[in-house]
Amino acid sequence: MSTIGDRGAAFGELARTAGPAGFLRGRVVSVHRRAVYLRFGDVLVAHVGTGVDAGPLHLRGPVLPPARPGEAVRCDGARIEARQWAVRCDVPDRIGVLPGPGELARARHRGAPAGARVPAEAGAATGAVALAVRDGDLAGAADLLGGRGPGLTPAGDDVLAGLLLVARALWGPAAEPWLTGTAGRVPTTGHARAFLHWAARGQGLAPEHAWLAAVVSGRPGERLRLEHRLAGIGASSGRCLVAGLRLGLAQLPVSPVETQVSTAAAGPGL
Repeated sequence: MSTIGDRGAAFGELARTAGPAGFLRGRVVSVHRRAVYLRFGDVLVAHVGTGVDAGPLHLRGPVLPPARPGEAVRCDGARIEARQWAVRCDVPDRIGVLPGPGELARARHRGAPAGARVPAEAGAATGAVALAVRDGDLAGAADLLGGRGPGLTPAGDDVLAGLLLVARALWGPAAEPWLTGTAGRVPTTGHARAFLHWAARGQGLAPEHAWLAAVVSGRPGERLRLEHRLAGIGASSGRCLVAGLRLGLAQLPVSPVETQVSTAAAGPGL
């Protein structure tokens, strides 16, 4: 059985649910060079190598299991096992920490980084997206960006994930229900939908949380270093994520507007 280092919020919830239930049955969704994606019911998680940044879906370990797409797996809260391999998941949680809404608002008042253009891969005009973001209309931004562009997580969704994480940090826990509602209505891949859901709940990759901390503490050099690090993720995912973070920080209103709340409160249109 391979040794695991840490797990993100989605994996932690899965393990805690599996314990009282006895075990949960799932399947291997896809296998990649640095990740094995698993689905248990509606929950998508990923076993990744230690060279991958900590994130909400991730169970990190030094060696990926010899998994095959479609392979049946089960989780009992302490480990995930298939017929010929098993990995531990009763390991320390690694949960991303957000700055308080007031801290982020004050940092922006002191001088936040300028907004960013939406990369061409995202398939949406920067002006239209920026207008929706300035109005606090993340549902409108999701309509413009959701599912657009190439990739396992389409480029438009990467921009939206950055926007959602900043919105959750800026607007606080009370915003989670309508942010997750907005994320749940995006017509996109299962992989992207899982990342969007957790961004709306305030959980992103570890460098995203470090980026927010650098903004709040007024360390522009560290912020730029983290933007370069994030931009190196995937073919376009990281650049699009950085664009969403910067656009959200520069343009989102300090508190959600009533139209955003009432639109998303209707719940996911599944």
